Amino acid sequence: MKVFISYPEIQDIVFLKTGKNIILSFKDDRTVTVGHTLSVRIPLLGQIEKDIKVNITIEEIHGMDIKLKYSMFLGMEMLFSGVRKVLADIIENSQLLSWGEDSKIIILHLDKVAEKMNIHNFNQLINHCSDIAFKAEEDGVLISFKLQDL
Repeated sequence: MKVFISYPEIQDIVFLKTGKNIILSFKDDRTVTVGHTLSVRIPLLGQIEKDIKVNITIEEIHGMDIKLKYSMFLGMEMLFSGVRKVLADIIENSQLLSWGEDSKIIILHLDKVAEKMNIHNFNQLINHCSDIAFKAEEDGVLISFKLQDL
């Protein structure tokens, strides 16, 4: 079975759930670029806006967990490594994400995300899926899987 979700559909879902505007674009068959305009108030300078882009690569899908690897421009990676240290406990306590073995790996826990978004019976659906694969395309993402034991 194959499910295609366009980038605008994903962007709309993110906006509805978080209020954040993101822009998704194709990088390669396993990587999507996420863009966001960050607005920060800095004393004496006022409000500053910075466009941030992060490349997110699907490394592995295993059950309810998706191993993601991120990359940014060098300056942003240095800044994010500091933020990562500050937010480490908050991220771990959210149970939505956890840090991987590499400093640029994040594990997304789909069961916890579905629970947070009030998507019922998601775990049961995933338990009936095998050979789950992800492919980024020019207009969106394609998720393919086999249904079993229905």
